[in-house]
Order: sequence, then structure tokens, then C-alpha cells
Amino acid sequence: MSGTPWWGSGYSMRWTWRVTRFLDDRVFEHVADTFQAWGVSWRLADLLGELAVDYAGDVRKAVPCRYVAVTATLEGFRATVSAIPAQEPAAVHGAPVPNRGGPFLDTSWGRADLTQGPCLYAGVNLLGVTPL
Repeated sequence: MSGTPWWGSGYSMRWTWRVTRFLDDRVFEHVADTFQAWGVSWRLADLLGELAVDYAGDVRKAVPCRYVAVTATLEGFRATVSAIPAQEPAAVHGAPVPNRGGPFLDTSWGRADLTQGPCLYAGVNLLGVTPL
């Protein structure tokens, strides 16, 4: 990717999918393909896709849910994936991420207990990425 796109320093996408036997494939393909489209190498994009699949599976095990919402974000060299249970479908949502500037933690991950259930997340600093 060359130049700075109209959205500035980053972008975020959220998908909500019904829990079916195809969910893992859908999560992997969308997350990995999206990170690649944002300039992340296919190897790192695949690892982020696999992490999102793991989180979606862990969320389904923690809380009975009909849907799972997965978010992928890239802000400069920082990639974040998360998954949370959902009880109803939602449209695909994309949004620009403003440039917050300053350094990020090296890597962070965890669980936030929200009203609808656990939100599992990880943020990773990437090397060799052409930042948005």
C-alpha cells in the first residue's frame, strides 16, 4: 500500500456471524484477508486469523450464544483482534481509527467481562508492516 488512505492512521472492521459449523472458516478468512488488504504480510495475517478463530471458539464455550462478533483493527503497526458473544445479527461495520500517537504496549491480551459475556482480545505490535 502506498500513501496514506483517506481514513488516516488506521481502520477497524466488525463482523457478526451466526454460530454454525462454518464459523471458524468464516472468521479466519475474513480476518486474515482483511489484515492482508491493510498491508500486513500473509503470514502475520494468517496468525491473526487463527487467533480470532480461537477467541471466537472460547467465547462460544463460555456463553451460549447464537452469534459471535469479531473485530479486527490496525492502527499503524498495532493489530488488535477480539471476539464477543452476540444474541442477534448485526451489519458489517467498518470505521476509521484516529491516530492516537505515542508508543503502544509491546503486546497485550486479556478478557473483559461485559454484560453480554466475555470479550477476549489481543493487541500485537507488528514488524515489517506498511502502516495505513
